[in-house]
Amino acid sequence: MFGIIILFAVWYNHSVCCLYNNNFFDVVILLTADNGWPGDSLIQKSVVSILKPAIKKQLPGSHHFHADPTSAPKVIDEVVAFLKSH
Repeated sequence: MFGIIILFAVWYNHSVCCLYNNNFFDVVILLTADNGWPGDSLIQKSVVSILKPAIKKQLPGSHHFHADPTSAPKVIDEVVAFLKSH
């Protein structure tokens, strides 16, 4: 199955990510922002271990890096490259 999930900061936790594990999607990309929403490192490690992203990248920008005109183009490039390769 193929799909795109955008995890907002409020959803960035162990319980919710369990719903979106690799039993639900075959391939996951995880993009985070340099100055994103502050998160507990234990929670972040937990989320990564649940989602098992094929690609994990940290990009420049704020927690709205997908919508900020200065950082959105890089996010778009990464998502498009991911979609083309999968």
